[in-house]
Amino acid sequence: MQAVTEILAEISKVEPKLATTTLLALDGPSGAGKTTLAMELHAQLDNSAVIHMDDLYAGWGDALSLDLYARIFQQIFQPILRQEDIRFQVFNWQTNLFDSWQTITPPRFLILEGVGAAAIPNRMWISLAVFMHVSDEVGLERVRSRDGDDVASHIPAWQIMQREHFLKNETDRYANVSITT
Repeated sequence: MQAVTEILAEISKVEPKLATTTLLALDGPSGAGKTTLAMELHAQLDNSAVIHMDDLYAGWGDALSLDLYARIFQQIFQPILRQEDIRFQVFNWQTNLFDSWQTITPPRFLILEGVGAAAIPNRMWISLAVFMHVSDEVGLERVRSRDGDDVASHIPAWQIMQREHFLKNETDRYANVSITT
């Protein structure tokens, strides 16, 4: 994938802003391919880890709240700054609760992927931001294909919310790299 090569070249030009961890934020609408790109980058980067925003949202209705960014800071960024293991709550979409924890040793490269990864509250820690563009129609079809009709039924309302979020945060303008899928 050409995007991986381009991003790896950009990564070589940036410095860590989160202690010794270089934070890569992959943002963009649902169905844009952020998770796929994150996993491809993870395979290419030694000492890397991926955290999915889907694991951090508090369900559909409160996904992009200030509480989300407070949790990200307290459970992910703060431990890295203290050179401690990252330990964050994982949301269970079936029970609609945070019901487990994940622990990660701070990596050299942390890939935070998902809608809202490059939002304003995270920016002081981001070394490289990537924004991935996809049309609503293509994004919805990809979500339906990947996650089924139950999840896809939430996407039209989610698309409105994410579009408002991107406008408010000027996410695509902030990004170092922009990709259309």
